[in-house]
Amino acid sequence: MAAGQAVRQVLDAVVPAAAPAHAADREPEEGAGAARPRAGRGGTRQSPPLQRLRAVQLPVPGQHRATVTVAVAPGQAETEGTAQRGRLVGGHSVADRGGIAGQDREQLHRQAHRPRQRLPSACSQGELVIDLADRPDVSPELRLVPHAFREAYGRSAEGVWYAPGVVSVLPGLSVCGRWGAIVAGERRDDGVIELASINKPAEPVILPADDVPTWAKPVVQVVERLRPGGATLLCSVDLPAGSGLSSQTALACAAALALRDLCHPSMPMGHLVDVLAQSQPQSRVEAAFAGYEVGVDIAGARLLIVDTRVRRDTPVRLTEFALRQHGSVDQLGRDLTDFHRAQETETEQDIAVAAALKAGALGATMLVDDPGRPVVALATPDRVAAVRAYVSDAFRRESLTAPRYLTIRPSSGACRVTG
Repeated sequence: MAAGQAVRQVLDAVVPAAAPAHAADREPEEGAGAARPRAGRGGTRQSPPLQRLRAVQLPVPGQHRATVTVAVAPGQAETEGTAQRGRLVGGHSVADRGGIAGQDREQLHRQAHRPRQRLPSACSQGELVIDLADRPDVSPELRLVPHAFREAYGRSAEGVWYAPGVVSVLPGLSVCGRWGAIVAGERRDDGVIELASINKPAEPVILPADDVPTWAKPVVQVVERLRPGGATLLCSVDLPAGSGLSSQTALACAAALALRDLCHPSMPMGHLVDVLAQSQPQSRVEAAFAGYEVGVDIAGARLLIVDTRVRRDTPVRLTEFALRQHGSVDQLGRDLTDFHRAQETETEQDIAVAAALKAGALGATMLVDDPGRPVVALATPDRVAAVRAYVSDAFRRESLTAPRYLTIRPSSGACRVTG
């Protein structure tokens, strides 16, 4: 049996088919009764275009397999108020600079490149290291990928890496969300790069290859530029392209970090960022490694991502817009709305923005995340539910396909979860 077919069969078994179409269409609100990923229950992320919850069997040491309901999403506890924010590098806002110099990127990595959850020590000296897939203290979302790796390849992964999705609220101003990409991998000594996806188990890739599936292209672009030795990577992405969180950039960053650690551990982080910036927007790459907020401070507010379900083959072309200094979150909201009104937008985006403002959002704008045409609204926590309700009602009145939502709070940047 071909290796790719074997991997597909295992992944099909580990990750069952999606839930029925009538399953919950929206991510639960944060707060009482909300299903938080870090508690072992993923938000509602469906496909297409958002993934659905999946019931999988994960091993628990000393017990039989336990069934847990998860969405493929990082769910680690956020260290709010204590982790280094990424918006200032060398005393300058990223928004005030054309890019981050190599030396400053190293500083950025040392200060902001830290795990989202401090994992307890798996062993003491002389004891065996416990596979992340077997760690009951780790959320099911992070255990799923190394568990699937072990089931597919018959051995534990050498490491697990994570990169967040990035919401580019305005040019140069970004916020990282907890949804993103997770990669489990190991080195190979035969020079072969083998790629597989939990999201696309029927489309494994062994490089070099003439025909590369769409999901793997961000990783292949990284491989072509890094020229690593052999490696096997199993990837999982929370959200498809175009939903508003730059999922392709997240996958590229997680895979690049994995290949660096596996094949080029002495490579400076600044060089890795430069390599990624050749195939992904530089500002998003820098934000993914910085984490939290870059060039902006939403001051306890929430970003509500609205996936309008619109997809286009042509890329978005932005009209120049003069960014102002944001002295307050209210000013940021006004700038978001002004930026939206200066662009050429889709009807669905205009409807979503107008409804969000009517519901009391501080501001709202279109997002650039090709091929999608999403929207982001900035709102205080107590107005998020109202904004969602108003937008849904507006789409219903216009007989449009119901939008999907994600509520974003700033989260940490790309990191190696294990090791």
